[in-house]
Amino acid sequence: MQQKTFTIQVEVGRSGVPRQHVGPPQSHHARQTVQRSSHSKKLVYSNTPETINLIIEVFVEVAHKQICYLGETKSMKLYEACLTLLQVYSKNNQSRKRSDATAEEDQYQDLLLIMELLTNLLSKEFIDFSDNDEVFRNQEQGTPASNRTVSAADVVLYGVNIVLPLMSQDLLKFPSLCNQYYKLITFICEIFPEKIPQLPEDLFKSLMFSLELGMTSMSSEVSQLCLEALSPLAEQCAKNQEKDSPLFIATRHFLK
Repeated sequence: MQQKTFTIQVEVGRSGVPRQHVGPPQSHHARQTVQRSSHSKKLVYSNTPETINLIIEVFVEVAHKQICYLGETKSMKLYEACLTLLQVYSKNNQSRKRSDATAEEDQYQDLLLIMELLTNLLSKEFIDFSDNDEVFRNQEQGTPASNRTVSAADVVLYGVNIVLPLMSQDLLKFPSLCNQYYKLITFICEIFPEKIPQLPEDLFKSLMFSLELGMTSMSSEVSQLCLEALSPLAEQCAKNQEKDSPLFIATRHFLK
């Protein structure tokens, strides 16, 4: 079987402004872009922050403008493509060489785009204009609706594993990055509260520290987001009734 490929070309015009082109050329078939991207076996990154930002931005735009219209099958293909993107970024990020003068700025741009991508994927849980009959068609064709290979939770939690270790108090001084970060944390806690205790111990501690930092050292808007994030976590503790669990101990700390 001939392998389908998904390519992203970035050109710089005479004005110096990068132009991005997602191939093959399409006029109004943005959904086909998502479908083709899932067949790509790997994404190739160069060691230039501008190119990396443009590639991530393509996925951000597709997720923002198409996710609410995609049915379950095409949504899974988008999740798979985004997971591949994050995996390649994570691997590539470990070997990237950044100069001290631009390291913070590059990190800021990368994290802002990744968090925007994850937030856009989470929006599917709130806004869904997809064809509701797709599930029934899949069942008639013998395809179980619950047979998911990759879910939004898989992609988002993998993204959190990338974002949390890279966030620092210095980066949180950027207002747009700070707001996007706490908005993402709040969405995750509201939609997947049962997944929070399953995070690796160091990431779980980082997330809870972020909430404490947001409530004590950030703006009133961020403090409100932190309170909204803690509410479903407290409900999760009440549901499980496990008083010696790390989640119960961590949330009880905020009552002092």
